[in-house]
Amino acid sequence: MVTLKYPYGAPTLIVTIQNPEFNDSYDVDHRLSFKVDMAGLVRTYKIIPETKKLLLTFGSMPRTMLENLKNFIHLSAGSLIELTDHNGIVWSGLITNQPFESTSSSRFLKSTTIEFEGEIV
Repeated sequence: MVTLKYPYGAPTLIVTIQNPEFNDSYDVDHRLSFKVDMAGLVRTYKIIPETKKLLLTFGSMPRTMLENLKNFIHLSAGSLIELTDHNGIVWSGLITNQPFESTSSSRFLKSTTIEFEGEIV
């Protein structure tokens, strides 16, 4: 179960998605920093950013749940939200995939992917 809350801190809009396909992935952009010390040796450091990109795929969603998710994304566009993933980890950040896209797996069931960029609270 994944829970989305908007606005962050004092939520008035809460959407719960019951059946995520458990294939979330983290996209971390590691950068390397090269420094030269006083002895002339080149040192390499890995810079790990605070924010991470979380990709959540939801399949076999009923039309009403998909419409609730679509409305949530449109209302919270560009604003900070709270996301609690299926592992119980609480995130704060932004949904970055605009506009909302979904694919049809049957007449009544849809699937979609959410791109969320944020940090663990």
